[in-house]
This record gives sequence, structure tokens and C-alpha cells, in this order.
Amino acid sequence: VYWTEDTLVVTSTYYMPELPAWVTRFNASGPISRYLGATWGRILPPDAYAAAGRDDVDAEENPSGLGRTFPHILSTTLGNFVANFETSPFENEVLVDLASEAILNEQLGRDSIPDLLALGFSANDLVGHSYGPDSHEVMDMTVRTDRLLERFFAFLDRQIGLDSVLIVLTADHGVAPLPELLQQRNGATRAARFDLSAITAAAERALRARFGAPRRPGFLARPNWIMYQSWPSLYLNRAALEDRQIRVEDAERIAKDAVENVPGVERAITATELRRQRRQGIHSRAELSFHPERSGNIYFELAPYLVPGEGAAGTTHGSPWAYDTHVAMLWHGPGIAAGTHNGAVGIADIAPTMAALLGVPYPERSAGRVLQEMLR
Repeated sequence: VYWTEDTLVVTSTYYMPELPAWVTRFNASGPISRYLGATWGRILPPDAYAAAGRDDVDAEENPSGLGRTFPHILSTTLGNFVANFETSPFENEVLVDLASEAILNEQLGRDSIPDLLALGFSANDLVGHSYGPDSHEVMDMTVRTDRLLERFFAFLDRQIGLDSVLIVLTADHGVAPLPELLQQRNGATRAARFDLSAITAAAERALRARFGAPRRPGFLARPNWIMYQSWPSLYLNRAALEDRQIRVEDAERIAKDAVENVPGVERAITATELRRQRRQGIHSRAELSFHPERSGNIYFELAPYLVPGEGAAGTTHGSPWAYDTHVAMLWHGPGIAAGTHNGAVGIADIAPTMAALLGVPYPERSAGRVLQEMLR
């Protein structure tokens, strides 16, 4: 496992006490620092980006503070440069160069034992967060990623032969459109930035109306019924509930009703309800994201095109709506039949399908299934 840190490729001593010699040589070549002060401009003619719509939202028109205007010039100051580099196509270029070196130096694909190489194009994620999916930046990143993959696949063909390589391309999530852009294009849209403090305030008010203010014995650090919020969850102050001998289930129900009445909240569900779903074998998106010992007491979903974080910049993901959950899944290689399939699939299906192709067992409790419909 390797990642970039400042201008170096690094790993953890958990995996190895020191970097392999080939990674040390790779770092010595300055693969990241050569981008200090580099300019990220459009790779296609400007007119080609009309497919992504207008791109002239400036800081005055855009409350998020993002002036989406090419070119983007990476800083020459290390601290600022790292943030610029990670939100640029240049990080992907270094990733593909590193992967190519790994294949050569680790002799991947050279024997009968299958090798697994996983690449994470993290810059695409950060560009999507920063500029939104409708931006010229995301379009440019997509075109550049396509060309990088073309180069990498050609390298694989030369070194190993694509007839011996299984390629799976996917993503872990999508991203919400910038609400300011949707407002500009359609003034009647409900898209907006949502102030999450309204959720906490509504739940706290409801709990105080029912139980009064929590007492403050010495072991309590915070005299509120809501201990913590981390979208999309609220955490109750269990110590305060125990101090007043209030059942957690009762407090959850009151907080849930209050949260669901906040304008912009699509629905809420309690941890007690999610535990019941799990016992009954009901696998909703909320249940699959729920950890009985660590997750919050109230899970809530915002209405479509509401982005959490009033006054924040950029956009994010984490909702159940299609723009967040519908991602690509492309397969190519031995054992894969040509075709397009429109049935429901999930990224959890990748591991059992690869196991089936390799003829190895996979965990019986896997959340995914073997995609038999695309196998030869």
C-alpha cells in the first residue's frame, strides 16, 4: 500500500520496515516536486467544454467562493502546493507512473499466480468536491483520466498482454451538484446549502420539552441531550440519559420526530429501528451503513440537492439519491462476455465475481453476488 505525502511516495512500517529500492529511486526522480508552479489548463479546445455548460460563475455570483476559471496555477510554496497538487490531474499522472514502476519491479503478471493491483484516482474525488460534477474541471479530469487509462492499458498490453489482464473500473460514490449552479440554471430549484445546526437544535428542544434540562453531575462534560452531530447522524448523551433513568429508545423516538419535522429533512430513523431491521434481515442503505456500537442514535437524510454545510465551499456526497449512488462499473478481460446489463448491481459484487473468475472461495456473508449474467 503506497500513497503520497508532501512530495514523496510513502508507506507504513506495518507493511514493510523501509521502502523498496525501486520506490526510493522513484522518489529520487522528483515525480511530484516537478509540478511545483505547474499550470493546469484545459486539455481540449475551449469550445469543447460547452457540453458541461457555462463555467463563468465568479466569486460574487457564487456564495461557495469558487471561481471556476482556467488556468489553475499550482503554488510554489510546499504547503499550498500539496493541496493544489492533490486537486489536479497531475496526481493521477504520478499514480500511473508509480503503478507502471510497480508492475516492472515487482514482476506482476509474470507467473501463474494471480496478482492484484488496485489504483485509487483520488484527485478525481477532490476535484468533484471542489468544483462540482457540472464543472469544466470535472470534464477536463474525466478526459485526462480516459487518456491516462489508455496509456496504462497499452503499457499492460506490452508488458503482460491484455488477454491475461482483468480490468475493473468503478467508483465508490458520486457527488451532488453545486447548489449555486443549479440555482443559476433554474431559479425554482430546491437546491441549497443546509445548516446542520438546525437538526441539533430541533432535537435538543424536543428533548428538553419532554425531559427538561439534563442535570450536570461531575462526570458530565456537556449539559446537553445531544452529545455530538456528524452528518448524517446525531449522538445522544447516554450518560445524561442514564443519570435521569431515561430509556435510550424513548429519547431516540422523541429526537427522531423532531428531526423529521425540520424543513429539508426527508426522513429519520433511530438506531433501535436499524438494529431491528438487521435482526429481521432487512438490508436498507441505512442499515448497511450502521454499526451497532459506533453509529449515532438518529440517522437522517436530506431532501434531494440539499448540500450539508451552510456557507461551505464545494460539494459533497453521502445521500441515498442517484447522483450519489449511481456509479460506473466496467469489466474487461478473460471470462467477461461483451454486452451491457441494466439490472441492479453494486460495487460489493466485485469481490465475489472476481473470486468466481479465479476459482477461489469468498466469504459466505459477502454483501455482494456473483455477476453471472456477464460471465462467459
